[in-house]
Amino acid sequence: MINYGYLTGEEYRAIRLILGFSQREAADFHGMKQDISINQWEWNKNTVSKLACDKITTLLNKIDDLIEEVVTKWESDKEDVFLITYDEDDYKRYIFGLGKDLPNSVHTMLIYRTYAELKRIGALAYIVKFNKASYAHYMSEFGVLDTPENRTKWAKWYRLNYFNVLPVEKEERRVTTHTAEEMYYWL
Repeated sequence: MINYGYLTGEEYRAIRLILGFSQREAADFHGMKQDISINQWEWNKNTVSKLACDKITTLLNKIDDLIEEVVTKWESDKEDVFLITYDEDDYKRYIFGLGKDLPNSVHTMLIYRTYAELKRIGALAYIVKFNKASYAHYMSEFGVLDTPENRTKWAKWYRLNYFNVLPVEKEERRVTTHTAEEMYYWL
């Protein structure tokens, strides 16, 4: 039985990279023990199966729908958007729903794509790298428990307290002790 898919190797590779999968992560996503098939698809040494085409394009569509939901919400309320990325250790602990079975790289790419789309339409959007110690301090100080909503509130608090521009009349940046690498996440 021939099971040819509808994506070329280059199209498959483009979707894989847009989603943030490494070849190894894509192989895991498709339930493969080795990533050699992914490599062969992308180098047109083998044809991408219809099942693999369906699975990866379905995920791409779900992620596009999530991004569209965030954009639509912003267009209706015009509130600042705070997005959070996670280290590997924190990712599995704090991410639920669609992300629980996906690698952190896919979540991070979702955040980056959402941020880029929000900036493209003029939204005030920010990316914050999750900081477990700061979040624990926030929960203690405000007497809240961990929820996705409280993580978003923490991200806003963290971003505005540590990386915000001072009032317009001062036009100075606050001095922080964060490394240049950490600062990159907030650019």
